[in-house]
Amino acid sequence: MLINQLLCQSPGLLNLGRLPVRATFFTYGDEKTALAAAGTPDRGEFYTSLNGQWSFKYLESPALLSENLLNEDTAAWDNIAVPGAWTVQGYDKPHYTNVQMPYKNMPPEVPQENPTGIYRRDFELDESWNDQRIILHFDGVESFFAVRINGKD
Repeated sequence: MLINQLLCQSPGLLNLGRLPVRATFFTYGDEKTALAAAGTPDRGEFYTSLNGQWSFKYLESPALLSENLLNEDTAAWDNIAVPGAWTVQGYDKPHYTNVQMPYKNMPPEVPQENPTGIYRRDFELDESWNDQRIILHFDGVESFFAVRINGKD
């Protein structure tokens, strides 16, 4: 199901289906492993990074999103580095402002021309993660986004 654009323009809606905000912690199998990792970049056996190349489709507007597009083969899509802003990877342009909104509409209205990106990545979790609570963590997303995993929003 695609996200309802009117719902996304609700000034009172800050998130949907998201865990409460808190400090980021990483899970270790036991105390000894956690203590050994202290002060190192090791994030534990129950952490995997999804950084790298993702399939990417740039659209001028979220109105162009469709189920067919979300389900299509990504072979013809571009690749984009994650983490990374698409505006410095050849899509759209950076928007810097400290005085005016960068578009005519006043919040909460969003212009029809509202750059939209679709990122896709296949990955598999290790079987040792079965029966574990899995948290998909996005660090640094700067705008509205929705996640679909295995065809579910």
